[in-house]
Amino acid sequence: MNQKVKKMIAMFSMVAMATAFVAGCGKKDKGTESSVVESKEPFKITGLNQTYGDAPAVDNRIVKEIETYTNTKLDITWAPAASYNDKFVMTIASGEMPMFMLITDDKHSAYLGALKQGAFWEIGPYLKDYPALNSLSKAEWDNSKYEGKNYLVPRWRPIARNGILYRKDWADAAGLKEPTNTDELYTMIKTFGTGDYDKNGKTDTTGFVLDSNFGKYQNDVISYITSVFGASTSWGLDTSGKIVPNYAEKEYLDALKWLRKLYSEKLINQDFAMLQNGKQTFAKGNTGV
Repeated sequence: MNQKVKKMIAMFSMVAMATAFVAGCGKKDKGTESSVVESKEPFKITGLNQTYGDAPAVDNRIVKEIETYTNTKLDITWAPAASYNDKFVMTIASGEMPMFMLITDDKHSAYLGALKQGAFWEIGPYLKDYPALNSLSKAEWDNSKYEGKNYLVPRWRPIARNGILYRKDWADAAGLKEPTNTDELYTMIKTFGTGDYDKNGKTDTTGFVLDSNFGKYQNDVISYITSVFGASTSWGLDTSGKIVPNYAEKEYLDALKWLRKLYSEKLINQDFAMLQNGKQTFAKGNTGV
């Protein structure tokens, strides 16, 4: 087995879960397998990845731990998420490819063009040797294939990864148990929004805080609430078996009516469309849910 590919895949097992897709780049080594010798020196790995904030420092503890564990030296170029695709396209066009890259869109024309020209390794034959990567389901590996072959290490995410946060101390003070349905959740929200559970002598807390991101992303509050009511996450089947978008389903409308009721009763903050971060409001103790 090509030891360079082997070393990179071992490293992918540890760091790939921090990215959407990781693809191995570069030309294959010339020569026979028997001529490849494993070096005791750290193996340098170059990469291109995105960051939503400051790039990790050179002495970042997590990076150092990964390097020590895998006997590698990571040389990663970090690009801001907002401009990552531009950096990605320019890197491919330059011909100076790093050894791995984050692929945010596996249908991106620049990626597919480079793939067809042989710029990326097929990693499928090596996956059986790496338990961490084999923990991903067959469906996830199949969904990331191109023409029946694996060139990407996909990032796994649970299908349902959102939920409702609530103040347990407030619930205990109100004699409320953890809600198990939307009626109980409504009761909790109304109780928090009409009481003085922050104990400041005023009825000024919000029952349920939302912010401007509540319907912006695929896995957002709207998707969560509508799924609780029984709506499909994206598409579903109507009574006749026809495929319909979830917003055409009765359950989706029921969820919107429920949210509208909360808003009309001022149990949801009225400025949600302008609020940038509802979690900060929750952390400050100004809301119960």
